[in-house]
Amino acid sequence: MAVGAVGVFGLMLWEALYFYGNWVQDGFRAASDDAEKIAGTALKLQVDFLDARRLEKDFLLRRRARLCDTPQGRSAKRSNRTCRRYKTVRDYLVRQNS
Repeated sequence: MAVGAVGVFGLMLWEALYFYGNWVQDGFRAASDDAEKIAGTALKLQVDFLDARRLEKDFLLRRRARLCDTPQGRSAKRSNRTCRRYKTVRDYLVRQNS
């Protein structure tokens, strides 16, 4: 009888350890999934910031080189109209995205 009780107790202990290990693994798996989501969001945010910086540089270079200066063949009226249209980088980005 004692051998059977020890066997049943050992089996219950084995099951308890198995369920505890499974519970711990589920916690780590959930943390890993959250970390992957955060990493994906951070990567997307980084790409968006790089694109915004590229658009800002492009805007600033074009604004200086072509839009506000009056090169030959372009009237001053058209150049001024373009400069008035894009007063800030934000205005430029809003027009580019719409």
